Amino acid sequence: TMACGGIERIKGTPLPIVYVSHLRTFLLINLLLLPYVWGSDWGWMTIPIVAIAGFAYLGLEAAAAEVEAPFRKDRQNALDMDGYCKTARK
Repeated sequence: TMACGGIERIKGTPLPIVYVSHLRTFLLINLLLLPYVWGSDWGWMTIPIVAIAGFAYLGLEAAAAEVEAPFRKDRQNALDMDGYCKTARK
């Protein structure tokens, strides 16, 4: 059916590695430069602010990595593609 074909296309289309590496490089540079850019203004509060920002940015990156391949069976949050297809065929 059309639903199974759409799921198969999503499954077979990963993000290009150049895109992923560019985003991760930008994230790393941003996190490394954040204390130097704002350190003089924030003083000692730079440490917890950068820690919270790092936690948030790295959490978003981890969530993006999970969403990138929603049907891989080796992932903890894998979607049941076989179940979706069986339901769509009924």
